[in-house]
Amino acid sequence: MKSVYIYASRLRAFWVLVPMSTLLMLSIAFNSSTEGALKLYPLIIFSIGAIIFTFIFLFRYISISYSEIKYIGRFTSRDSATINAEKTLVIELLEKKRVNIKLYGNEGYNPEIKWLTKADGEDGDVCLFRGKAYGGEQVAVRLLMYFGVDVKDIDVILADEGFSESYENVTVSTSVVDSHREIKIRFDKTV
Repeated sequence: MKSVYIYASRLRAFWVLVPMSTLLMLSIAFNSSTEGALKLYPLIIFSIGAIIFTFIFLFRYISISYSEIKYIGRFTSRDSATINAEKTLVIELLEKKRVNIKLYGNEGYNPEIKWLTKADGEDGDVCLFRGKAYGGEQVAVRLLMYFGVDVKDIDVILADEGFSESYENVTVSTSVVDSHREIKIRFDKTV
């Protein structure tokens, strides 16, 4: 089944590539007028390597499907979790188009820490995946559409507090916590 890929790096972080690219272009331009056996080839090779390493270092995505959620990128935590029935995906919309994505559920673990259990002694949900993404409401719209939410309900979900509606495989609800909008997608069945 297809996945939704959410960009998890800040675009402004790529501004660090501008001085490296400028150094590369200048070293290529002045290479022919330089005297010496090696000329500026070591600087050219170093600049190319630095640009490639920086791009690989900053490349981060979060992949979300009906079966799992995971980080993609060489220098990420490579955290992943399985998505199945009775788990909840929480999308927290923050300021400056930041988005926290969390997956809560219970994998059947017996928590030894008291605050992980509910008052009636039943095991509580724990955070199985935690990630940050960038894109604001567009991220929420893409995820809602992927999980089968009606297009006519998306504006209501993004605007209203206290929305709750069941769809084919998920139940979507909204709330405001600490002045941030939270969209909860509860998986009703394993797909």
